[in-house]
Amino acid sequence: MEKKDWLRVWKQYSVEEIKKSLLIIGELSADCYACKELGLHYDSVKECPNCGIPFRFVTSRQAAGNAPSRYRDVGRITSRRGDLIFIDYDDFKKLTGKSQAYELLGGEPPDPHQPNL
Repeated sequence: MEKKDWLRVWKQYSVEEIKKSLLIIGELSADCYACKELGLHYDSVKECPNCGIPFRFVTSRQAAGNAPSRYRDVGRITSRRGDLIFIDYDDFKKLTGKSQAYELLGGEPPDPHQPNL
C-alpha cells in the first residue's frame, strides 16, 4: 500500500454556507457554529440537537496554526467523520473575522475575485 500524506486542496465555498452547517471540534467535545450548542459528540452527531441543522463541514481548534499534532488531529477526525468536509480553522476564522469587521463598520467586504482598480 502506498503511503499517503496530508496536503491542502483548495475549493471555493460560501462562508455563509459553511456557517450554517459547521461542526467545530474542541478539546473534549464539539460545538454547532450556527446556534453555539455545546457538548456535542463529534464522532456521531449528524445534525444539531438544538437548531436541527445538518452538519456538512467540520474543523478543529486543535488543528489550528502550526501545531505539531495538526496532521494527527486531521487524520483522526477525517477517519471518524469521512462524511464531513474538513476545512482549515485558521482560514475560516480569518474570513469570518473580516466579514464581522465590515458588518461592524456598515460596509460590504470587497470581492476578492475582482481586480483592484
